[in-house]
Amino acid sequence: MGNRGTPFDTNIYFDLGWVLVLSTSIWAAIDSKRIELQRYKLLINSRPIVLFSVCSLLWIFIFPWYLRARFKIKAGEIDIKEGVFDKARTDKSFFRRFLRKTEYVGQNILFVFVLAKLVLWSSLSFESWHAPRIWADYKHQLEARGESLDWNDMIPPPVPDVQNFFEVRMMSEWFVKPPGGMQIGDDFQFLTTYTNTTPQILIASIAIGPDSTTSHGAIVLRFDDFESHRKAMQLVQNIAGRGVFDVFGRCILTAEPTATIQVKPLKIFLVTSNTPNIGALKAFFTAAPGPASIVFTRIESNSYNISAYFSSANDYLKWSDQFDADFNLIRDAVKQPYARINGNYNIPTSIPIPNFISLRNVSETLAQRAKCYLLLGQPDKALQELTLFNNLRRVLEFAPSNKPMSLVTAMINVAILGLYANTINDGFQLNAWEEPQLETLESQLQQINLAPFLRDAFHEDEVALLRTAQQTIATPYDIQRNPDLSLSQKLGLVHYRNFMSAFYYLNIMNIIKMDEPILSCIDPGHDIVWPQRVDAIQREHDKFFNVHFWQFDKLLALIGVPNFSRALEVFTFNQNEANEAEIACALERYHLAHNKYPNTLDDLVPQFINQLPHDIIDGVPLKYRPISNDRFGLYSVGWDETGNGDQYKPFVNGKDWIWL
Repeated sequence: MGNRGTPFDTNIYFDLGWVLVLSTSIWAAIDSKRIELQRYKLLINSRPIVLFSVCSLLWIFIFPWYLRARFKIKAGEIDIKEGVFDKARTDKSFFRRFLRKTEYVGQNILFVFVLAKLVLWSSLSFESWHAPRIWADYKHQLEARGESLDWNDMIPPPVPDVQNFFEVRMMSEWFVKPPGGMQIGDDFQFLTTYTNTTPQILIASIAIGPDSTTSHGAIVLRFDDFESHRKAMQLVQNIAGRGVFDVFGRCILTAEPTATIQVKPLKIFLVTSNTPNIGALKAFFTAAPGPASIVFTRIESNSYNISAYFSSANDYLKWSDQFDADFNLIRDAVKQPYARINGNYNIPTSIPIPNFISLRNVSETLAQRAKCYLLLGQPDKALQELTLFNNLRRVLEFAPSNKPMSLVTAMINVAILGLYANTINDGFQLNAWEEPQLETLESQLQQINLAPFLRDAFHEDEVALLRTAQQTIATPYDIQRNPDLSLSQKLGLVHYRNFMSAFYYLNIMNIIKMDEPILSCIDPGHDIVWPQRVDAIQREHDKFFNVHFWQFDKLLALIGVPNFSRALEVFTFNQNEANEAEIACALERYHLAHNKYPNTLDDLVPQFINQLPHDIIDGVPLKYRPISNDRFGLYSVGWDETGNGDQYKPFVNGKDWIWL
């Protein structure tokens, strides 16, 4: 940031200039009354209050004129006005009275306007003087706690091009955002256009009621029962043979050829006292309300039809094989130890960033191919796709600096992690993983810890905003870089520079004051997030954001502070899902060795797992219990930090995060 007060080095000139204008304007007004300026034939011969107002507004012209006029009056060179109106005559003339009244009102309006400007100038001058001192003290406190606010510390150091992922052939073209847009490379523009699916097929009809006595031979499921939730998902996914929901939310992937799919619709009776909405029904049958793989159509107030599209795993693999050469290029590129996008990092708003669209499309395609291989009983090939998927995700960690550079980049990494863990889970649902793949996946999952990246991303966004403010203040309002400006233009630049300095630094200080507690919600050293602290800080932020238009020191904070509570919740969920996937791999390896699941998670150490990951919510072990020789329960207490314990019915409140 430079020396203390550097952005405000024009304050002295600014303040003394306006003091000079104000003091000389007041002197001219008082002096004009003493010499009876109104008696003389001059361009301006109004009352002192008018002279003060005009002089304050146009000082550079009016004050020299007044000095010259005063000198001439003293020298007797200015004549006294003649033809003074008779007061009685003036009072009898309506037109003259109207003009006199108008002149009086106009003079007072002008005075009020000038007075308002002086009040505004005074307040801005005070803030221009006061803001840098407040900021300097606050910055000193942060630096004393070890928080760097120097943008140069955020810039990743250069790496050798021969070891840089982004310098491998085609990687920059594919995975770096082009300037001026979010276009993706032509090679990947068709990755998400696969539409070879069946027409919509009716797969089930649902009746809803409080009592199963009216089920009439239908499959009875209870809406508040977790085991019914699992069974509902299995019924839907496997209605046409082995199947899983596809990555894109478009259909159900099946191992069967599309042309041979024949479905006998299920009859389901859902027991619940309150009729759920469509979002809740989707969550019951698909594990989340988002996927559109199945379509609900209301028939009556308490009955629905469920339809779905189907797609063949073999057909998708044949279609996506056209990208094998591209995937092999990426496979070789991710072997490089470093990842740094070369470019100009001096301006935060112009730093090179990854092409998130390409990363998303490639990741989704690899996950879809992995699901297809799992359906076809080829877990080794599924692992190959998932390994490439995970290695591509790790590019967003920008080794060796490990600087995410933006919160958006960190959250894209979090989103891809969630897709990675979800695809691994599909392999468990299909009983497709074998010991070699489980051991490799467990090793990959063990290395995933995104808490430090997220915390750094929040902090780096603060520093980027500070750097942007410094450049915004310095560049357009730098008088030394504009030597050809007129005096009035220079005065204007000084005025606006001081105002912008106060505005930006007070806003940034408020942003950092709000962001600092956010950083305290994450403990990257122990991989813990405290939801109650997050919720409390969010409530404080909500109060803070109730700002009025005159609170200019908070306006920038409205757009500068991200929706941190949502970001932290999504991160915590996805990181916990990865932790659960790691334990699930160890549990499955134990099951393959002993034909049953262990009594406690501690039985896995050290033969099947080196160290048990904990629940990121509170740092305690994840909740586990064996249900049978072939079933276990594993879950996190969730964002509300309240587990259901031995009841193990997390679907009642929908708060626990369960490994399905």
